[in-house]
Amino acid sequence: MFSLPVFAQKESKDNYFGDWSTATSWKLGPAPGMNFTENVTITSTAYITAKGDLSVSGNNTLIVQGILVVEGSLTLGGSAKISIASNAILIVLGDFTASGSVDIGNAGIIAVQKAFTANDAAIRIAPGDETYLYTNPILNDNTKVNGSKCDEACQSSTFKDEEDLKNAHLDIWQFINRNGVSPLPVELLYFRSTTTNQGIQLEWASAKEWNFSHYTIERSTDGKEFTPIHKEYVSGDSHSNKAYLYLDMQPHFGANFYRLKATDVDGTTENKGMALVYSGMKGNLQLYPNPSNGGMLTIKNPGAIEGTWLSITSTTGNELMRIQMPKQELRLPASVLTSGVYLVKVWNQLEVKQARLIVQ
Repeated sequence: MFSLPVFAQKESKDNYFGDWSTATSWKLGPAPGMNFTENVTITSTAYITAKGDLSVSGNNTLIVQGILVVEGSLTLGGSAKISIASNAILIVLGDFTASGSVDIGNAGIIAVQKAFTANDAAIRIAPGDETYLYTNPILNDNTKVNGSKCDEACQSSTFKDEEDLKNAHLDIWQFINRNGVSPLPVELLYFRSTTTNQGIQLEWASAKEWNFSHYTIERSTDGKEFTPIHKEYVSGDSHSNKAYLYLDMQPHFGANFYRLKATDVDGTTENKGMALVYSGMKGNLQLYPNPSNGGMLTIKNPGAIEGTWLSITSTTGNELMRIQMPKQELRLPASVLTSGVYLVKVWNQLEVKQARLIVQ
């Protein structure tokens, strides 16, 4: 844990100092640049945007365990070190000049928009499918990658180009190729649905919203073709949990697929989650004539779907008949039933309906 006067500010403009180890969303400013002259650790919960240039000097180490975005240039001088922990991200929108050592842990990412100039730098990249250094490198004769001098073959296999970045990490590529602020404009906690008497209740919550515009609720009956049914606009950036509700009072009968789409202020969209819920069967089970005189019995089940079953059970629990009922209306001979009281039941994956039948 540490606290440095680094001109780190939250949303409140009267607070320019803070503890980076606990901050979840800080901006470095208003100073045009910052020189790290002490060891610094950006924890796994931190997302920090440096508004100007950054430099690390001396024998100090900058450890990134969360996300660090440098909107200017980054300089690593002398014997200084930058260590990108597993699953951490460093994005540099300007140039990255390094004379010290650069370590990228398993599944760590460094993406540089302009040029990465390695002056006698030692670069160590952990093995892993998601471990990358995306940049156009300028290496001198003393630069070493994983302990060996990096020749042309090493460069082509170690330093990924823009197309590789786009294919492997679309969100980061989109961020670098637009002058936004956050590669993760929304941090979603959950998206879920519940059936109620009024309709289908949709709930979702975010832990962070940054440079974000609105959510769109989309609905589908097959999970493939979606139609927008609601938009929820946000007001300003948020760094704390926010919960949202939307009640769909006119769901489709049967399966309803819901998709939550997030739209950034620059129009970039991303699907954040999907939920499946079934809307209940319509209407009551109807039997007529009831009481029955032993003739033909009509069973009407409004809203019946494929996969609906029907059974007739005596009061003693003996099941006398079970058939599949693919239609909303079915006619059966009640003459096969002796006088008495029976329970007629229909069911499928949505719900169960039942009614009492009297045969005279």
